[in-house]
Amino acid sequence: MFKFEYKIIISIIVFTLFIVGAQRYQTSQSIMSQFMQAKKEKNELLITTVVPIVSLNLSLGLDDAYKEYLKKITTQNSYIESIRLVDMNERLIYLYERNAETLWNKDGMSYAHANVIDNLTGDKLAKIEFLFSSKDYEEIVEKNTSVSIEILLATLVLLGTFIFLVKREFRHLKKLLKNVLKYSPKENNFPLQKSNHSDEFGLIQNAIISMVLKINSYSQELDMLNRSLEEKVETRTKELEKEKDRVDELLKIKSKFIANISHEIRTPINAIIGMTHLVSETDLDNKQRSFVDKIESASKSLLSIINDILDISKIEAQKLHIESIDFDMNELLLSVRDIIEYKAQEKELAFDIVYESQESYYSGDALRISQVLLNLLNNAIKFTQSGSVSLRVEELEDSIVSFRIKDSGIGLNQEDIETLFKPFTQADDSTTRKYGGTGLGLSISKELVELMGGKMDVVSKVDEGSEFSFVIKLQKVKKPSVQKRRVAKKEHLELSAKEKLSSSKRDELFTQLYEAAKSMFPKACEPLINEIEKYKLSEDDEEFYKKIKGLFRRYKLKEIVVLMEGYL
Repeated sequence: MFKFEYKIIISIIVFTLFIVGAQRYQTSQSIMSQFMQAKKEKNELLITTVVPIVSLNLSLGLDDAYKEYLKKITTQNSYIESIRLVDMNERLIYLYERNAETLWNKDGMSYAHANVIDNLTGDKLAKIEFLFSSKDYEEIVEKNTSVSIEILLATLVLLGTFIFLVKREFRHLKKLLKNVLKYSPKENNFPLQKSNHSDEFGLIQNAIISMVLKINSYSQELDMLNRSLEEKVETRTKELEKEKDRVDELLKIKSKFIANISHEIRTPINAIIGMTHLVSETDLDNKQRSFVDKIESASKSLLSIINDILDISKIEAQKLHIESIDFDMNELLLSVRDIIEYKAQEKELAFDIVYESQESYYSGDALRISQVLLNLLNNAIKFTQSGSVSLRVEELEDSIVSFRIKDSGIGLNQEDIETLFKPFTQADDSTTRKYGGTGLGLSISKELVELMGGKMDVVSKVDEGSEFSFVIKLQKVKKPSVQKRRVAKKEHLELSAKEKLSSSKRDELFTQLYEAAKSMFPKACEPLINEIEKYKLSEDDEEFYKKIKGLFRRYKLKEIVVLMEGYL
């Protein structure tokens, strides 16, 4: 925390020491260089002065004179440590040593020599050698070091003063920063005393205080707005809850009304369809037969719409329950094939079912599985003009069964897929006009699959076709023996006899059974409608089931009996 302060201090210290050190180093080098140059010149001057005098005295044979002169020279120049004079054969002529012990340590000493030449003949008479001490050099270094230490101490004093001043200024900044970090508009805990300093830190403190005052003001306004908004939200929430309760109640009333009215409408619609069949078998001219066919087609369309509305109403009211009854998957797929194959042949479409599983008997709601498959296959055929429609069923792991319906129809784009499963929705208005339908089939199918614990997906591409798939988990069961199947049916009949069926339940059952029979065997179902209406009035459920099963068997509609296994 507050690293900026230390960065400034360290930077100033390093910079100052570097500048002072560099300056002292440069100064010292300059002084030493000048000293060495002066010493060299001084030594050379001494040699050039001494050598001619010694040469003259040697030439004249005045030995005492040059010795006295050399002694005088050493006395006058304390930095001369030794003078040695030898002849050309290296025989010692004269020797002066100031301190014999120091001569052994020649560190810091300098050496110089010169030849003594006869001024008259030019012959070499001798060689003179000088040894100069470094005492004056050491004095210069010591003095230079003392000066450097004094400068360093002065620099440290100045740096200490600077650091003290910086820390004193930063102390105010630290305090200000701590207050900023602890500041909370809700607590309003920032000290609002303005600074009397006119420097930058004082200006910063005053600017922050002004900003805090504005924030406090804005915070108070925001709190008032929040409280007002919370009150409005609370009031609006209560209103919405009341409105939601009212809408929920209206939806319940609507669903109940639709369910009731659908049951009431389906009975006369079934009668219309049956009577239309009877009329179509009489002697009619072409115009009359056209009218009857249109009545039959319209009635069947209306009945299909009513069935869809009834199913979606049950789903919305959460009154549609999934049953769990043992069934044979092979028989279920055969019944679906018999219904769809006829429609595929009418449009000259290739249709096949592939069932890849060694197991065939499961426990589940066979009727609802058939309903979903019929919805998806009918859609596939409706939106496919040429090509093929296929159903592939296979068992995955853990009794999960996969159903995939693939067609080569018109296909869908991604935007259409996103709204595909919404009730009363089709790809676009032109689809509804061209192909018809309420847009409920896929929504009902998806809801049924989810009620059975599964999931439905779709993959499609425009002009290439679609693939609808769903997976559900079914419990495997062993293939029952004939005797066990009879006992199971008897027990179910006894149970059903105790649970009296309502007229609407019977109406729903026979609408589906009759429609299936009508699609598979149109001619064989002509007399059925009248007898079905008669049996609906029976109060005994067991007798009711027996008569109806006998009725379908009598007309040799074995596939319908298979569909009835979901009820019987």
